[in-house]
Amino acid sequence: MTTDTVTRPTTATPEPAEAGTFGDEARERARAAREECERLRAELEAALGPEVWKLVFRYGEAKEYAEAQQHDHEIFLMIGGIAAHFPALAPAIRCLGQHLFESDYGRGDECGSVAYPPGGPGAD
Repeated sequence: MTTDTVTRPTTATPEPAEAGTFGDEARERARAAREECERLRAELEAALGPEVWKLVFRYGEAKEYAEAQQHDHEIFLMIGGIAAHFPALAPAIRCLGQHLFESDYGRGDECGSVAYPPGGPGAD
């Protein structure tokens, strides 16, 4: 009997994020994406007439709102998934998730449990 082995490509396992750098890469990608959006907006506005630009702008706002609503839905799906993995803690996880969502992820004034620097956790 022959035993075939499956070889899988290996990738370097990323090191756990340090407390001060958690989310830095995502924050940088978000900044770069915002800059590219602003560059494209300015280019479109210059190339289109005012009436067409208004229509494009309204479409962009509607699309952004729809995407934000989908993102919110996905956040709650993720919270539910985490809660499902810890049944004994599920009520607390859902409650904490709702609280963080409603308090701008703990950065809002209504979250008084932790004092973060301006800009939130990890901000310098």
